[in-house]
Amino acid sequence: MLRRLTIAVVAVIAVLTVAGTALAGGWALTRIDDAPATFEANTTYQVEYTILQHGKTAVDVSETSLTFVHPDMKQPLTFSGERGARTGHYVAEVTLPIAGSWEWRVAQGWFGEQELGTVEAVTLLAAPTTGVNVAGVALSLVTLAVLAFFVAQIVGSRRQLADPMHAE
Repeated sequence: MLRRLTIAVVAVIAVLTVAGTALAGGWALTRIDDAPATFEANTTYQVEYTILQHGKTAVDVSETSLTFVHPDMKQPLTFSGERGARTGHYVAEVTLPIAGSWEWRVAQGWFGEQELGTVEAVTLLAAPTTGVNVAGVALSLVTLAVLAFFVAQIVGSRRQLADPMHAE
């Protein structure tokens, strides 16, 4: 009986040791390196990110992507991450088609997914025009001044030709 108990305890310890070793390197964090604070709807952005094993060491994965979910859209939008110049660095071209609050997450290969929170997409309205184009007005005034100068020169030279008494 004691022998069976000893074998069972050793087997449990062996299984737990192997399982603990297998899970030791199985997590990562993604750091967003470059992304706008607010996205403009229908504008493409290059979102750069780095996958860090244990939150410290950059690591390459076979597949990665960014997924965005909006409550008014039926399907999430997924943008593949392309490998960058450095280890663990990826770039995804992201276009959010409508304004609003988007939840987003990153797929980190075999490390699984990481929730990234929410981002806002906005629709920018065209800036209203003031009706006065200062540069255009200045150019018009300069053009008028040059034209007035030439007209004065022409009128002055004609007066000299018409009045020979005042000619020098």
